[in-house]
Amino acid sequence: MTHVALIGMPGSGKSSTALALATESGLAHRDLDTVVAERTGATPSEIIRTEGESAFRSIEMDTLADVLAGEEAIIACGGGIVVTEGCRQLLRRPGVVAVWLTVMASTAQARLAASGQDRPLLDDPAAYDRLWHERRRHYLSVADVVVATDARSPAHVAHVIAARLIPDAGVAAS
Repeated sequence: MTHVALIGMPGSGKSSTALALATESGLAHRDLDTVVAERTGATPSEIIRTEGESAFRSIEMDTLADVLAGEEAIIACGGGIVVTEGCRQLLRRPGVVAVWLTVMASTAQARLAASGQDRPLLDDPAAYDRLWHERRRHYLSVADVVVATDARSPAHVAHVIAARLIPDAGVAAS
């Protein structure tokens, strides 16, 4: 087994699916935003607001490199991890399977609204569509597996991923 890195837009279900997949697989679970907060004492939103997005992206890349150097894990990446070339290179390394969780904008926006999380890069109403268009090609460039999350629970998405990555899992990929 290798590291499984979940990538995708905010609201695609990366964090909840990573936890479900870690439970199912028995692998460790690492949420990069949580690791960043533990290391810096500030949330990604706070870092972006006080130091800027480029400072956050640098911290995010260093954190990803460190997590990938550790034990095999299911990794929930931040939605913008693919905007940094260094992160894309890390996600393409042998021993890393990048799983792109796709979601319709309306579903993602409803999920984000329900979560109440601070998302400084989504403050502008048109920001989600803009970010989607900026990031889409990067998600495509690193994704080894693509799984739609609309109308699926995190547990169901985890089953689909496990079926695709572990052929003998006995779970029908749907």
